[in-house]
Amino acid sequence: MGKQLLNRCGALIEELDEDQNAITGEVRGLAQLLDLRFRERVFVGLRMQRRVENEEDEGEA
Repeated sequence: MGKQLLNRCGALIEELDEDQNAITGEVRGLAQLLDLRFRERVFVGLRMQRRVENEEDEGEA
């Protein structure tokens, strides 16, 4: 009886660990996606700023 209880507890702990790993993986994936979106916006913003500066320089010339 004690061995069965110990096996069940071990199985429960493994299941909880797997669930935690799955959640951690999903959170990590979401964080990476948000980071990528932020980087894309910064890149696009910098490109637009450079384009405006180039247009202003061409207008002065």
